[in-house]
Amino acid sequence: DDDDGDWLDFVIAKPKPKSDSWRDLVKLLAMERMLAAIGTTPAIREMIQLHAQFGDLLRIDLQRQVMKLKDKAVPALIEARQHDAKIVQKWASKQLDTLGRAIPGEAVSTNDTQVLADVLRAYGRTRDVDAARVVLSFANSDRIQLREAAREAIAAIGEPGVWQLRDVYLNLTGNKPPREWTWDRIAREIFGAYDRGRLAEVYKLMDD
Repeated sequence: DDDDGDWLDFVIAKPKPKSDSWRDLVKLLAMERMLAAIGTTPAIREMIQLHAQFGDLLRIDLQRQVMKLKDKAVPALIEARQHDAKIVQKWASKQLDTLGRAIPGEAVSTNDTQVLADVLRAYGRTRDVDAARVVLSFANSDRIQLREAAREAIAAIGEPGVWQLRDVYLNLTGNKPPREWTWDRIAREIFGAYDRGRLAEVYKLMDD
């Protein structure tokens, strides 16, 4: 339970090169360090998968690595809340809470554009309806990376997010969308309105 030191260092400090178990453990911990050093969302997904495969053997060490990664770990942890293994679901939720990123409004509080884009996509992959409104707030971002990620996430959430889309359309236009409009039609209308507003000056220059 000591927070100081590194488990890989501990294992290497007591070498047992003839032991298959020792060699396997060194490889496992070294692989975990490499994935943490890469620090991308796909790499962190693999780290979390190690918890599903090895359980409490790596739990504390993984927690240490996640705390070092901070916001970079958030997208993969959001996805892990719907992991097939319940032990991983609970662990991921606890790590998000510890990082102060348990709710959508907290999870998007990062200055790293790539991490933020991955967070938005993570909410899409998990079809998190509660995050739809926060995701929509980035659908008109000046940064194309965030704009595309938010729109991809809304498309991934799909039908379950229709009421949030209807509310945004009403706030944007002052009119309720027709009842017969499907969620994707409403989304296209919202995105179109955003684009027209953002590019109004460009269109005016073209007309001139």
